[in-house]
Amino acid sequence: MSQSNLPIAEGYYSSMVAGDYGKMETYLHDNVEYVDPRWPLSGKVQVLQIAKSFAAAVATLTTVAKFEADDKVMLVHDVKFHNADKPLRSAVLIAFAGGLIKEIQLIADTSQHVEVCTQIFA
Repeated sequence: MSQSNLPIAEGYYSSMVAGDYGKMETYLHDNVEYVDPRWPLSGKVQVLQIAKSFAAAVATLTTVAKFEADDKVMLVHDVKFHNADKPLRSAVLIAFAGGLIKEIQLIADTSQHVEVCTQIFA
């Protein structure tokens, strides 16, 4: 059996919430892709920039479920933004290459949080 990628995915988000962006960067592949229909991103520089904006907007991020299969990990989060009444239930499907995060695919209905998301991706 291959090595688990779950600790890498959890480490990435733990580093993000803690504001340890140097550590967070070590989890990302240089050619990482962020897949989202509204805000697709390519490359470590773009993904890190948005991750920092996301972290600044988040009051709490709670993992409510996690799954792993082959080279993919899925984390389900409840995200509570500053200045938002309701949390956002979201999932990220994370693909790995060589022990690094190669793709992050957001699965969420951001319609209740359009204002916050627009600020994050500005």
